[in-house]
Amino acid sequence: MNTFFSISAVLATLVSTISLANEDDSRKPNGKNSMREGMSRYLGVHTGYEANLIEYIVGYNLIALKHKFSARGLRSDGSEFSYSKVVLDVIEIENGKISVIRRYGK
Repeated sequence: MNTFFSISAVLATLVSTISLANEDDSRKPNGKNSMREGMSRYLGVHTGYEANLIEYIVGYNLIALKHKFSARGLRSDGSEFSYSKVVLDVIEIENGKISVIRRYGK
């Protein structure tokens, strides 16, 4: 799959002022551009990713996903890294598009 197309397809589901939980909850006019930069950087260093859905809940204008994921990649110095986490992502929806993503977990 073409990486640029994949990023573009994901970004099409977001409002332009998207907010991420690891930032403050304010909505920024350049939220979508920040997301594009972050996704490109992430894809540039990671060589593998695997996720398993544990549980999901669908509510009015939100979706909660509990999942486990692991990733691996290469640092700029050539050394390898890997990590694994269990997290709960709460995705808020506004006018049919994702407006806020909150991640809970260590």
